[in-house]
Amino acid sequence: MLDFFKAVSSRVEEISPIWSEQDPLSSGQIDELEILFRQLVSDLKSVSSYDPIWNDPDSKNAELQHVWETLSAIIQLYRHWALFSIQGAHKALTTGKEKVPRFFAPVVLNATANQDPVLDYRRAKLVSLPKVRSYRNLTIHILRSNGLGKTAMRKAGEARLRHLAQFVSEHTKPGDKWMVVTHLATEALARKHLPEEIALTGHWGSLDGLNDFRDCNKAVLFGLSFRDPAWPVSMYFALRGAQTKEWLRSKEAKAIRHKLEVMSIAAQVIQALGRPRSRKVIDEEGNCLPTDVFVTLPNTSVGRDVESAIGEAFTGAVIRDWAYDLDGLGCQSKQKASPSVAVVTAMKNKSPGRYLISAIAKEVGLTSTETANLKDALRKKRAIVDDLRRLGVSYSVEGSGRGAKSYLVKR
Repeated sequence: MLDFFKAVSSRVEEISPIWSEQDPLSSGQIDELEILFRQLVSDLKSVSSYDPIWNDPDSKNAELQHVWETLSAIIQLYRHWALFSIQGAHKALTTGKEKVPRFFAPVVLNATANQDPVLDYRRAKLVSLPKVRSYRNLTIHILRSNGLGKTAMRKAGEARLRHLAQFVSEHTKPGDKWMVVTHLATEALARKHLPEEIALTGHWGSLDGLNDFRDCNKAVLFGLSFRDPAWPVSMYFALRGAQTKEWLRSKEAKAIRHKLEVMSIAAQVIQALGRPRSRKVIDEEGNCLPTDVFVTLPNTSVGRDVESAIGEAFTGAVIRDWAYDLDGLGCQSKQKASPSVAVVTAMKNKSPGRYLISAIAKEVGLTSTETANLKDALRKKRAIVDDLRRLGVSYSVEGSGRGAKSYLVKR
């Protein structure tokens, strides 16, 4: 099998079906493999080690859970169809399966139901409620650009978020409150540069239904959470059944991939646009309080279709161009950075485990002096220690002298 995957990985296609319906192994072999994997995890539980992470029950269980999830994913790849995809230097195997029972027929109240591929596939009857909201007090400023994905934003995050912090400060009036949405990987950087007294941060994937930002009259949706290139195909295969390699090259496949990608991005953006003060109704005409939202969309057909979906969802909203330089070359922010706040935000978004302080410092762009000050604050139990403790995070040092290593451990 290893030789087979090596051969597949040399293909130039972005997405290729590996197997369809016919398992590469018999069902009996797959069952045996699952038993073997379960035994492996069971044996790992009994292993003793001098490694501190292995002697801490919470850390050990978190590691074992990660191992079991990985092994279970391998089993699922063998039980169903599989796709092999290439995105830059990254290669992935994916599969999927519909889990909603076919006889299940619920009534769903969903503001983004038009963007739900499962409801679309089920040909659900979407009943539009009367338009009782007016968004004429909502102004949406749109920047059409490229380089909005996680990789590009992470690579240029320090400079871009420093520039954004300057934009926020320059466009803040007394009483203004900002909501700033970034990728999970760059939220800590945003928190480092944004003025804490006027800006709240969130990240893509954790906004749906939140009321945390309901008092914000200004917002920035900075970057977009793009799905993996194989996601639209995987979703379609899970709902309709596996298709052939020839189908992947067809016009139908291209149209379906485009539609699902638009639906995915539109749903996230529409949810985010409904989080700040625009969600509040202030009169019998259904108006909201004056709200300005600055949005970044790709300068592609996907971006244009997402923009159309925004216009349909927010009746009467004013849509304008956002004249903004994403990278702000040569810009120097006057805002004072907040390294401690950035570290706390980074740990808030982490899964349980041990993290080298040097790695966290690199992630949030701390200088060597800022990193040294952070360690000093942790040793002297300053305010950051209490902030981290509330997240279940503790500080630990292993070794002594030059060989010592400092960690933040999240339970």
